[in-house]
Amino acid sequence: MPSKTIDEVRALVDPEGYVRAMREVLETYKGNLTRLLVDHDLMAEDQTLTDEQRQAAQKRTEQLMRSTVWRMKKLEEKIQGVKEAPPLGP
Repeated sequence: MPSKTIDEVRALVDPEGYVRAMREVLETYKGNLTRLLVDHDLMAEDQTLTDEQRQAAQKRTEQLMRSTVWRMKKLEEKIQGVKEAPPLGP
């Protein structure tokens, strides 16, 4: 049996379930962002890292936080778009 394309898989997904999943992922990202911020702050005090290691680790964490914020905004836009869309069906 051949592999399904992404479009074929997407056709199997219930639209309401997709929106629910977007909301769940958004909540997960909020928790992830908080954990990343805590980790970033603790890294500043970590005596086991050299200054160079600390700067590199904090830079990676900051990049990940910015990426997470971007994803959160994108999800919020998509969720808001669904709220504003006209209802389906008669």
